[in-house]
Amino acid sequence: MMGVADSTEELCQTSNLLRVLRALPEATERGLVSSDSFVIEDVGSAVQTWVEFLMERTHLEYHSHAAQAIMQENPLTSLFAWRMLETVHHSGCNHTNQLEKNVFAVSIQYHCQTNYGTPAFDNLLKSSINEYSEWTLTCGCGLQSKTFVSRQVLSYPECIAFTFHLEDGDNVSSFAQLLKAARTTSSKLDRGLCRYGASCSRPNCFFLHPHEMNSEEKHSNESEIPAALWIRQGFDGQTEVVTEQPADISNWLSYELSSVIHREHASGSEEKEDDCYSYTKTAPWSQWYRFGSNDVTPSTQAQAVQFDLEQKMPCVALYVRTGTEDLWPVCPVNPITREVFQKFSDLTASRRWYKPGDVVAVRETETFGPYNIVALDAEFVSLAGAENENLDDSFGKPAMLSVGRVTVVRGNGPLQDQLLMDEYVVARDKVANHLTKYSGIRPGDLSLNLSLKPLDTLKSVYVRLRYLVDAGVRFVGHGINTDFKILNLRVPQAQIIDTVQLYRLPGKRLISLRFLAWYFLRLHIQELSGHDSVEDAMASLYLYRWFERNRNTMISWDDSINSVQSVTFDELLQMMYQVGRSLDWKVSPNRS
Repeated sequence: MMGVADSTEELCQTSNLLRVLRALPEATERGLVSSDSFVIEDVGSAVQTWVEFLMERTHLEYHSHAAQAIMQENPLTSLFAWRMLETVHHSGCNHTNQLEKNVFAVSIQYHCQTNYGTPAFDNLLKSSINEYSEWTLTCGCGLQSKTFVSRQVLSYPECIAFTFHLEDGDNVSSFAQLLKAARTTSSKLDRGLCRYGASCSRPNCFFLHPHEMNSEEKHSNESEIPAALWIRQGFDGQTEVVTEQPADISNWLSYELSSVIHREHASGSEEKEDDCYSYTKTAPWSQWYRFGSNDVTPSTQAQAVQFDLEQKMPCVALYVRTGTEDLWPVCPVNPITREVFQKFSDLTASRRWYKPGDVVAVRETETFGPYNIVALDAEFVSLAGAENENLDDSFGKPAMLSVGRVTVVRGNGPLQDQLLMDEYVVARDKVANHLTKYSGIRPGDLSLNLSLKPLDTLKSVYVRLRYLVDAGVRFVGHGINTDFKILNLRVPQAQIIDTVQLYRLPGKRLISLRFLAWYFLRLHIQELSGHDSVEDAMASLYLYRWFERNRNTMISWDDSINSVQSVTFDELLQMMYQVGRSLDWKVSPNRS
């Protein structure tokens, strides 16, 4: 949802994503969505839950919607899934069940035995991967007895995600003790205490002294996430993990730290909420970056791996197997093809006796690329229930908007001025205000049960727009940046032609589409039935063509105030502002 770190960039509207999540029961069960007044008490816990949910949901949706899923494994599963054999043994009836399952993120288990002399992370990761637990459960035979649950790794993923779950105070305490024990073993006990104590006068003495012990205690909470892991399956079938490179690495799989998400406590004010930051290493340059809520800044591996369990706690750590970049080269392929234009499903066709609109289907020979221009206009309805009487065309929308209609007109080529898309979007949420005065959409138009308009789903409309954006098509529209923001489409500025900016003098007010069409094109729009997205899209397209024809030429002009034989385009804009102010920016009915 975050754009590039630029002061001129606006964030996308997140309501579309929230509506999708609310429709998924498992998202609500995990606490990912709730009421508008809901406040996340622990942002770190929410991030970890989101990572686990996102991978599991992507895996399920791939197998439900991809036709090739039966023949081809989901790439996400190949990259992130541990193939595990889970064994459940009931001691009472001696019954054992086994089940193969995919695990996408390994949760760190903190209640494990610390072997002195062994780094704490080695123990944590090993016990977490080879998870073993005891429960008192009722078996299928009806006997309640002690039940032992264990798992064994069958195959290792290319990328390993660990979630730390340090929102639990007991986990934090256990983790701190493990780190302290490992640090004491590796530093203090290895060096030993100096026999002369504080009175030692030997320069560069190897052994520890009282003032050095205090210094060690002062930083007792500081630690680091290991920058690399080596993993293999032992002779007993259990997974072995080390954080220091083995002497013989031929039987080990090596992984390098690629990304870490930390929860950082907001300092300076108790009213500030904690936030999460992602430290990510980019390939192939190995440069680390820190991704915040609104900015991206260069960082270092040292900053990424350090934490103290007080101001900065790890949430998620991602490791990537060495050589994965060679096995999975980055070759971007757009999964959306021209076929999306053949998949328009008119949800209300069965109840209509007429064929609406003049949409011309995409022909087999028709292609889309940077040489194409299309005009776009989108109309929106309010889901917030709050009305705004000061709306002026596409400027100033209510806070909670949902797309209700999308129109796309071809701007050039053999099918110039022909409709490419013109669909109403079925409303999945209750519409509080159709904003008919500004959208032209009336009650019932978006209802799956009542509408006689050509209805389609938001996903279908979005995918087709996404294809045009990825193909490099240029979009013409009036206030089109607002449309893209609410549609949650980020379009490169090089592909946007906004007539609001074409017909504006620096520092002057924005001019409505209706006034521009009246002044420059002699067209009266938005009069009888209010806004109509086809009419608005065509008007913005004609304005763009008029601009292209006249911006670099001398223009002869005659209006209600001025009559000139030769004027530049900028001078004509000055005249337009003069006329607009005299008419209070209202369209005069006497001019055609």
